[in-house]
Amino acid sequence: MRRRHNGVHKCESPTGIGLSIGHGTGTSMPNSPDSTTQAPDTVHRTVRLRLFPGDAATGILLTAIAGACRYVWNHMLADCEWRYARWKEMHVPALNWPEVHAGKTAWAKAVRKRMRPGPSTSFFTLVQRFTELRNDPDRAWLKAYPYKVVRYSLKYLADAYARYKADPVNEGKPRFKARHCTVPAFTIPEAVRMDGNRLYMPKVGWLRLAGSDPYAGCKPLTVRVRMEGTEQHPKWYAHVCYEVPAEQVKQPAADGALGLDRNVGQATDSEGTVYAMPDTDKLDAQIARKQRGLSRKQ
Repeated sequence: MRRRHNGVHKCESPTGIGLSIGHGTGTSMPNSPDSTTQAPDTVHRTVRLRLFPGDAATGILLTAIAGACRYVWNHMLADCEWRYARWKEMHVPALNWPEVHAGKTAWAKAVRKRMRPGPSTSFFTLVQRFTELRNDPDRAWLKAYPYKVVRYSLKYLADAYARYKADPVNEGKPRFKARHCTVPAFTIPEAVRMDGNRLYMPKVGWLRLAGSDPYAGCKPLTVRVRMEGTEQHPKWYAHVCYEVPAEQVKQPAADGALGLDRNVGQATDSEGTVYAMPDTDKLDAQIARKQRGLSRKQ
């Protein structure tokens, strides 16, 4: 937002929100006095809790749900690639016709507009194909797993395609997921049910949670279930995203020291100034080189 003061343009933060530390459990700086935007009433915060399946059979069922999500991802990805290959064979030669490629008529513009986007990879389109896949008699086993949980894996696929189409140079195409190198995980996208230290898993039942939960009692929005460890000794964790009232989030002091995650590449304050984190790799290499030279002189 820009304002003019005595002939000088003054830039203000469009959000009025300060530094955000970390990923899901970050804390925001208070709004600046000059900000003209109102702070949101609620914010999203994520808490990582230990999830106990209770017995080996339930743990195997959780792994099977993650496997169903991986299967749907790979199947829909292969279907999208097949549709794109057929579309390329049929329509790309037509796009190279002079009357279509360089034509300025309304007909040529309509043909280019209809052909260039290619087959749809939106979430809505993928869900329609998933419904057909789930109703296939040869894949009736998919009905044994929660519908919305397995379907939500296509949301990640649609987002991956959207990022690739928006920036194909820097964003790679979606890839197939192999069982041996893919971490078992899935998402409960909506209608999350929690009762104290318990989480309800669709078609599984109530599972026990453990860990510090500072936002217990707030509304849970989504849950990302993820397995860590090994197949012989798996450990399941639930990443619960809460909708938290803004006044309940602990705000840092207006003055004093401010901590930053060293893994971030840059930080931005409430005025829009970007601070690049120093690259210490060259300095560390220089120190190591001088230390080796000093050890040889001793």
